[in-house]
Amino acid sequence: MRFFTYTSIVVLGLVGLVLSFPPSLEAKGASVEEDFEPPMPGHDLRARANEWPDYRTIGLGSCGSVFEIPGTEFAVKKGKNTHALWNDFCLTNKVHNAVADTRDMIQDAFPENTIPKSPSCNFFRTPGSDLYWKANINKFPASHREIGAAFQVDRIHPLPHSVREALIKQYFDDEVREEARNDKENEACLIRIYLGENETGNEDYDSLRNFPMRLSMVKKLDLDKTLLADEMAIALAMIHWQAQVDAMDAEFVLGNKYLVPAFIGNDPYYPRPDVDTELWTRFSKTYLKASRLVLRNKQVSSQAMGLPEIFLDRVASKIKEHEDWDPEGHIMFG
Repeated sequence: MRFFTYTSIVVLGLVGLVLSFPPSLEAKGASVEEDFEPPMPGHDLRARANEWPDYRTIGLGSCGSVFEIPGTEFAVKKGKNTHALWNDFCLTNKVHNAVADTRDMIQDAFPENTIPKSPSCNFFRTPGSDLYWKANINKFPASHREIGAAFQVDRIHPLPHSVREALIKQYFDDEVREEARNDKENEACLIRIYLGENETGNEDYDSLRNFPMRLSMVKKLDLDKTLLADEMAIALAMIHWQAQVDAMDAEFVLGNKYLVPAFIGNDPYYPRPDVDTELWTRFSKTYLKASRLVLRNKQVSSQAMGLPEIFLDRVASKIKEHEDWDPEGHIMFG
């Protein structure tokens, strides 16, 4: 099954689509109350935390770092900016709930597709959560033991050794292959599918963390680009019109201009008309179908029903104009 990234990745880049090879993640129930630890059947999370082994770094980002809890289905995201991390936590669960609410309806409409899944966050800890930090701070790597904010999130499992080896053989230069094989960090291997960008021929690959699988690579490997485009379109439709999130960590006013720069300013996950016209047409068709299903189910006005098509038209228009976009200058964050 396809999935979004750790946090509003969503997780489309949270946030952007991070797809495995093949991707898989089982989403669980979510809670969005600050400093609240929901019960888990047959377990006490606080007691279990004392039994968990030391955490291992599996991702680094501007908002925070992600650590796996070995032997469990969970990861922890930790950062200095409590407000940013809380926003990340809430948006991730908002997307998770939106996907869960529309899954059956969308699956009925797209029986040939796997409907994307989104991870959920299970509890949030502030810098003042003394009991949590006392029990857990020494489990983090030595360079990450500054108390901050943190939350637990469903783990996105890395790709198996056979896939890692295939990627190294195919894309890494001879002189770095052995080092890459022995690098523990490469065990946290995930692939990001970029359907809006081709290889230039100047890329140097030395890491399997968030490995960029560009459209030209997808074609050479004979992967189903149409299936990937369909599932991205379905995911984006659910995020835009059910969760009402712009898929770049930003809240938006329904139908306003901020969706377009969020799409263009994000990493090149989605198909683009200037890169592959046929794939863009397929993506657009699927996005419109899924979007209209969601909006019809929400019983919006006839005017609002036209918003998905307006969005796609504006994206195509801006790309055609070759405007230089500065996402930070155009996106209004919530």
